[in-house]
Amino acid sequence: MKKHNIVAYICSRGRYDTSLSQAMLSIAMQTRVPDAFILYDDNTESERRDLREIEIYRYIFQLFEIKGIKWSVIFGGAKGQHFGHQAVQKTATDLCFRLDDDCVAESDVLEKLELQMVDDVGAVGCSILTPPLFPYKNSSSAIDNLHAPNEQWSVIKETKSVDTMHCSYLYRANVMDFDLRLSRVAFREESMHSYGIKLKGYRVLITPGIIWHFRNNKNGGIRSSESEQNYRHDETIFIDWLKASTTYKDQKLVVLDAGLGDHLVFKKDILPRLKEKHKNLILAVCHPYLFPDEKTISIADAQRMGDIDKYNVYKLGVDTNHQGSLTSLFEKMYL
Repeated sequence: MKKHNIVAYICSRGRYDTSLSQAMLSIAMQTRVPDAFILYDDNTESERRDLREIEIYRYIFQLFEIKGIKWSVIFGGAKGQHFGHQAVQKTATDLCFRLDDDCVAESDVLEKLELQMVDDVGAVGCSILTPPLFPYKNSSSAIDNLHAPNEQWSVIKETKSVDTMHCSYLYRANVMDFDLRLSRVAFREESMHSYGIKLKGYRVLITPGIIWHFRNNKNGGIRSSESEQNYRHDETIFIDWLKASTTYKDQKLVVLDAGLGDHLVFKKDILPRLKEKHKNLILAVCHPYLFPDEKTISIADAQRMGDIDKYNVYKLGVDTNHQGSLTSLFEKMYL
């Protein structure tokens, strides 16, 4: 089996004194020891604590070091777990194992998940069980049936392909971005992320293995104390994203949210070479009349598919300290 580099991580808020230490300990006790652990602490600045000064956490960090697990903490801006997921996966080079801060993974979970992570698999999850166990009927992981009980809420007895993941799972880093347009509750974030991986051409699987979910709605949690309006906001984004993503499935997206000169440079220097690499191009542009022979959509339509800031070539230039021409910057972005 291929040796992967696995970053295990937890996005947490308000659970220093409840389930966070248990979740972290379950990662340390995996038979397949992860290569690194990251805690994304999404508490407000006034709520944060230095966990190295709390005895149980000090022991856990020492345990990580004994087992050869590099650990670090990223402080968030109290914006929600989707910002944490995105920040962590950008640090990873291979696989990420996300575990909720009120979950405890049985010791063989990561080993079982990694066994399924062959080249054409983008994400794999296992059972997420909340005591007492309940015999769910008509469960589903289908993208068009998300209101049904999720298949991961029951004991999974065989490996199978699904559309979406729930809660905690192993995934291939940087295949699919997390949608940062969502509110702080990040409703539907894991459905959008996992189904987005499937739309990229990877299989998404569930397989036998158990993560215990000790749900605690009264003490902390990324989604605690949030209004119903946020859930409605996120559901609207999800519906628009799903419609746009399935409509333009298997098409290479180009976003030119820029001026006329940028469009002309792209058309002359980049488009011919890009068409050689990709048979199905779709251009989100401000000046569609420049591309009479291409399939074009509006910038607003592209925004429904997700955060388009990643297509900003000037931001890419600043982030990479680019010193070359606009053409070479477009090459870096698309070729």
